Amino acid sequence: MPHLFHGRKACQRLNAALVLAAGLTFPARTLGQERIDPMAVTVGQSYTMIERSFIALADAMPAGQYAFKPTGGAFGDVRTFGEQVKHVACSNFAFFNEIEKKAPPEGCGTGGPHPATTKTELMAYLRESFAYGGQVLRTMTPANALEAAGGPYGGKSTRLGLTTLAVWHASDHYGQLAVYLRMNGVVPPASQPEPVPTSASAATVFKDGGAFGTLAGVQQPFGNLVTSFVEADFRSIGIAAGKSFQLRCRDNTFNVLLGRGFADVPSGEWVAFLSRGTFTIARNLANAAETSGCMAGDSLFVSQRQ
Repeated sequence: MPHLFHGRKACQRLNAALVLAAGLTFPARTLGQERIDPMAVTVGQSYTMIERSFIALADAMPAGQYAFKPTGGAFGDVRTFGEQVKHVACSNFAFFNEIEKKAPPEGCGTGGPHPATTKTELMAYLRESFAYGGQVLRTMTPANALEAAGGPYGGKSTRLGLTTLAVWHASDHYGQLAVYLRMNGVVPPASQPEPVPTSASAATVFKDGGAFGTLAGVQQPFGNLVTSFVEADFRSIGIAAGKSFQLRCRDNTFNVLLGRGFADVPSGEWVAFLSRGTFTIARNLANAAETSGCMAGDSLFVSQRQ
């Protein structure tokens, strides 16, 4: 299996990714509407990490390069970029169809029966496949995790076994497609440097009973908000660790806990924590950027909770 991470710097990135996985999302519509067993949440963190990374990677390849495949060396007769994406989407449906005791699509090795061919069609198919897998995954509990499941994809296995196989399989192909992407001059989004606040964006303005700062960037594909605020900024306006404060971005206001990490808040809640000297603001098991609509460069305002 091609490795997703290589070398010392990459190991540091892997550690960061595992921390960020706790802030990844099962779709927000599930929050407060159904109880998800902790087992499903735990397995779902790895599933959602590869879901977001793979979708971002597939979307980063220009449409005109979906027919690209490496030549020379030991590549031989490999799939094109688009064929790889279609294979993963088909396989996602296959693994989770088998968990639900449904007939899986035939021929996923060659793309399967779905008619998608263009980038737009393949991206829709890929997103649909991961969304379906996440829906099935959310039904996992300790009582049914070892329930027999299997078929032509994965052989005889269990619900848990096929779920972990789905994570491994998508990760395997992620590693391959990361090479395809780099050969076309594109760095996979999950491997791009994290945004670092500039001296201009780091200037905090204190007025109106709070502090104005900047959204320095969004951690992709995770959706956490990297701000220009430093610890002294929060102290200056009386926001203490363990207390909630208000965040305003554009026309939206959110209550955020000043904590140390995702473990400090329940699913769906907001938390702010120090990372590389500035505060990152995120949602536990959700995507802060999608929820807020905030983008890099936006003005942020924080104040004590009213």
